[in-house]
This record gives sequence, C-alpha cells and structure tokens, in this order.
Amino acid sequence: MEDIRPEQNESESAAEKIAAATSFEELNTVLDELGQIMAVSGTYNALTLKQAIKEARLHPEAIVGVTSAEDLRDKVSELLRTETSEVFEKKLQEVTNFDELLKALDVQQVIRGSIKRYRSEEIIKVVIEAQEIEKKWRTDPLYQLERMNEIIKGISRTGGLRDK
Repeated sequence: MEDIRPEQNESESAAEKIAAATSFEELNTVLDELGQIMAVSGTYNALTLKQAIKEARLHPEAIVGVTSAEDLRDKVSELLRTETSEVFEKKLQEVTNFDELLKALDVQQVIRGSIKRYRSEEIIKVVIEAQEIEKKWRTDPLYQLERMNEIIKGISRTGGLRDK
C-alpha cells in the first residue's frame, strides 16, 4: 500500500487548480478557494498572493515577488504573456496610421510571428522604411513613375501582363 500524506494531496490539488486557471480572474477565484499557499519561505494568504500578482501585472519585473510554490509564478508569467499579447493585438486592430503603429510596437518587446519571434526594434525599422516609401509615394511624382515602371517590368518578366 502506498503511503500518501494529506499535505501532499492538498499540494497537488492546489497546483492542479492553479494550472487550470485560464485568466487572472479565475486565478484569483482559485486563490480565494485555497485561502493560503504553503511555501518554503512561509505561508502566504490569498490577499498577499493577489497583491503580489497585481504588482506583477503593473510592473512585470515584480514577478519575483510572486511565490514559485504550487507553480504560481509560472502560471502568472503565462497569464501575463497571454494578456500582453491580447492587448497588443487589440491595439494593432485600432491602428490607422504609421505613427500609431510605431507607438504600439514601441510598447511591445517581442512579437511572435508564425515561424519565429521578432524584437520590436526589427519591426519598427521596417515600419519606418515603409513610412518613408509611403511619404515619397504621396509627394514625389517621379518616385511614383519609377516605382510603377519597376512594377510593370517585374510583371512583364513573369508573364503577368503582356502587350497585345
């Protein structure tokens, strides 16, 4: 027969409940249900834990103030990444010009593409180049003519447009 201590079962149960949370609201509910978490450094009540999490949401570097007991710090980090991504995606949907796009990119540190991650500085550089091209396109008729000729030559080489 296997000897299982009650504290071990409670600990596993707490970790499972914390892991199952999909939002900060759910995590707060779990912490309220648990009442407290036992850690090596002491016991943390739900209020203290929620305050540490709130601080980490306001200042991500404060994540170190969240106990790692019951994998709570890992869960908070995961939820922070999700929350940050959702906020960033919403901001991108509201962007109407290059300046707003640059502001949105400036806040985001890393942008996850479908294949790799990009530092925001890399994307900002591309956006600034695109902004310069867009300005030239609007204001410089010679630039417009040169670009249109390049586009037409490219299409002609690929067989996309043909003279009749």
